Amino acid sequence: MSKKPSRKKSTYEFHLNNIRELKKDSDFLLEEIPNFNKKVFYTREDKKGWWMVTKQILIRKYIGLYLNVFGAEKNRKDLIFIDILSSNGMNKVTKSNRKDIFIFPGCSISAALISQRKNIGFIEYYCNDREPKNRKVLASRFKALNDSNKLERRINYEIDLSNKKIDSNDWIMEIIDEINDKYDFKHCLIIIDNEGMDILFDVIKKIRNELKYADLIINLQSQSIARSLNTSKAERFFCRRPYEDLKREEILPFYKKCLEKFGYKSQEIKVSGHNFFYYLLFCHRKEVSGEWMRIIKDYRERRFCDWHDENVKQFWDIVAEKIKTIEDFIK
Repeated sequence: MSKKPSRKKSTYEFHLNNIRELKKDSDFLLEEIPNFNKKVFYTREDKKGWWMVTKQILIRKYIGLYLNVFGAEKNRKDLIFIDILSSNGMNKVTKSNRKDIFIFPGCSISAALISQRKNIGFIEYYCNDREPKNRKVLASRFKALNDSNKLERRINYEIDLSNKKIDSNDWIMEIIDEINDKYDFKHCLIIIDNEGMDILFDVIKKIRNELKYADLIINLQSQSIARSLNTSKAERFFCRRPYEDLKREEILPFYKKCLEKFGYKSQEIKVSGHNFFYYLLFCHRKEVSGEWMRIIKDYRERRFCDWHDENVKQFWDIVAEKIKTIEDFIK
């Protein structure tokens, strides 16, 4: 008997399930992991920052897809996760005068949890934040997960626990050399969560030149970049001139051309908030077909084309049982 094809989820179900999964992971961390830090979060003002949920959902979806693709290779490589600007590993957004609170994991913690659910996961995690307090909190959270006996595999992580501030541009340059010395056959997924122009193009070039197999997810804040085009930092952020007279809508295609010059194809998804937006760029090597990137195109054109932070709040209300849906009355 032929297998009945599975029904494709509606966009409503797609978004509802994603927020449910994010909340489920948060509940697991905060309720079931002893000694998991429950006090320190990356947060924004009340009602603001809910676009961060969209960003995390997109990155989580890609992490799962990435592990499915590269974990299934016959001659598989060691899979390495790198978070260049990691913060402390957990986020918090609020509304209704902070009465409604949504706490959810950031990139590194999400990567560790998703990796546990795969047959082949990440073998090592490299994370950095400029601020020592953020690095120490993130490390304590990884340690709590390892100490909990709730995971099938131990999380191997490298985080600098010194009290010094560490520039992520310098840090990743050293980490690339360390990875090359340590692993012969590796593939890296690298998160570059820029809030401005933090990671310079020389870093992108070194990643491309010295890590042959690496995918990037880059947060491109074109609105804030547009205000800084005449600074010395912009000269190091872009790979070539002219950039000084770029209009805001020209920054994305210009930066994509910079990436392409050094061997990366990329597709973007717009992350929208109230009077605010930026792009997540999903980058892979030009010489591979990257068929899985068709899913990113589907997300851009269908799943997230009209999605913004107000949608996130509405769907969270449903998941948190703040409001009822037709499904509740049918049960």
